[in-house]
Amino acid sequence: MRQHGRGRRAAETPAGYAARLAGTEAALAGPLAVLTRAYGPVRYGGRVTDEDAALAEAAAHELSTVLPDLPPPHDPLADDAPHSPEHKDQP
Repeated sequence: MRQHGRGRRAAETPAGYAARLAGTEAALAGPLAVLTRAYGPVRYGGRVTDEDAALAEAAAHELSTVLPDLPPPHDPLADDAPHSPEHKDQP
């Protein structure tokens, strides 16, 4: 995800990360929901069925095929950045 400009923020939970990305790209919503549901049991030692594992594998594959075709994400912080190194705060 990071190599496609969609990395997780430092204090972002898996659910928050999935929600943020799904809110900006509808194509990511389904596979991210599947992976987010699978994350808890995998991370914290819960039960993961073979079906859950297969769904997660399919979701990861779907992301790997969808991500390269998406446009670069918009960075709202870049809107406030100076447009050139010579930029100065002048009236």
